[in-house]
Amino acid sequence: MFYDWFKGWAMTTNAGKNGSAAMRVGHVLGRGVGGILHTEKAIWTTLVRAGVPNAILTPVKWAARASAMVLTVGFAAWGLLYAAGLLAMVSVAFALLSGSRGSISGSGSLQTSLPTLSCRMGMKGAVYT
Repeated sequence: MFYDWFKGWAMTTNAGKNGSAAMRVGHVLGRGVGGILHTEKAIWTTLVRAGVPNAILTPVKWAARASAMVLTVGFAAWGLLYAAGLLAMVSVAFALLSGSRGSISGSGSLQTSLPTLSCRMGMKGAVYT
């Protein structure tokens, strides 16, 4: 009984099958990562068969992996900065459009209205209320 329920929710190899959009996107991304790893294995296997010594191949392999990770993190940071700038522009546009009569300060919603306190300065600089 549990197997029948689980079979309906488990991941299939058919991305066109009915399922959630997240499941299909995850499946496609997983296949893409699998393809990249398969290509990487093929490249290193080809270099080993060509006679490149492991003393040279191992540092090159790890340097390539590290540079790929750094490149990925760099593109992610670039995308986040782009999104932050876009959010800032949208926020400024919203603030300008929501103000009354085109005023930047609008109706004073950003200004605080504090109750006035009557304060006296003492002889030694102490504040008395």
